[in-house]
Amino acid sequence: MEFIDTGMPAAELSCKHNVSPTAFQDWKDKFMQGGRDALLNKGDKTENHAKEMENLKRIIGEIAAVNDVLKKTLEGTRR
Repeated sequence: MEFIDTGMPAAELSCKHNVSPTAFQDWKDKFMQGGRDALLNKGDKTENHAKEMENLKRIIGEIAAVNDVLKKTLEGTRR
């Protein structure tokens, strides 16, 4: 994060934190790739959430319908 926040050269940060430049570059590459992957997969997650919402709405509708039938049945037995 310091690399991104400060713009300090990788070589300078490597020395500052006693990390080899190769390790630093590997960490930076993995960090950047993780960010790209997260942004690319955002659309997939949004689509999956929309499908899940529709499924949950359907289930709620079914439960509400069964609940109405049960209420009417219960009211009929009380009379």
